Amino acid sequence: MRTCQYHPLQAATFSCASCAIDTCDQCSDESPGYQQVNCFVCAGNLAPIATNNQAEPFWRRFEQAFRYAAAPQALTLILGLSLLTSIAAYLPFSIVWYLAAFAVLMKYSFNCLQHTAEGQMEAPDIAPAFTGGFSLLLRLLLIFIAVAASISLVYSIAGPVIAGIVGIIAIAALPASIIIFAMTDRLGRAVNPLQALQLMGTIGLPYGLLLGVLVVMSGSVQVISQLFGELALLLNSGVSNYYTIVSFHIMGYMLFQYQAELGYE
Repeated sequence: MRTCQYHPLQAATFSCASCAIDTCDQCSDESPGYQQVNCFVCAGNLAPIATNNQAEPFWRRFEQAFRYAAAPQALTLILGLSLLTSIAAYLPFSIVWYLAAFAVLMKYSFNCLQHTAEGQMEAPDIAPAFTGGFSLLLRLLLIFIAVAASISLVYSIAGPVIAGIVGIIAIAALPASIIIFAMTDRLGRAVNPLQALQLMGTIGLPYGLLLGVLVVMSGSVQVISQLFGELALLLNSGVSNYYTIVSFHIMGYMLFQYQAELGYE
């Protein structure tokens, strides 16, 4: 449990990003002159620290989630990366441009997840997304390789039917692995099936709803491919990037909502 900086026996109810401190109700300034609760040290806005019982369920926040990725900073990145991937085939070393665009998207998406998990419900600045993306991409690739190797091993030992079942479970557990990786920054825990299953069990039915949302968004991208012909590449890229940020924001909110149950600080 997060506790107040000045009252260690009191649970923290607000967090100040500027001062990097957590405070309780007694240590917050709710003066009438302010629009919301403010830090009594720097007078900056305080972000509420919610628990599962306080946070609004993510399925009631779909409108906010889709507006989140439409914020100016996020939308600028989406449009820029979409344009880059659309013309990358005509540029020298096209594969490098594709990888660079994907690395930036993944770095920004993880930034969104982590900011949301900390209770910051506004899309973050895009500048940090342009550094460290390739390192993150490599680690994500290692996660996919580990999962694929595990399925291949099951196939060689138990046959295609069991391997197919394991593959379906692995796909369903992929968002859980991403959440665990964002929580811990540890590859070993991210690829540990027991960790993923524990997280899925802790969250329960809302995790299944998250999977349903991801399936619907993925299916809509395929529909665009069928309907728009030559424009499909640009539209697919833009919609895919948009959905990716929405998905990571929802996963971050899920972590924010269940932080106490998941032991996330």
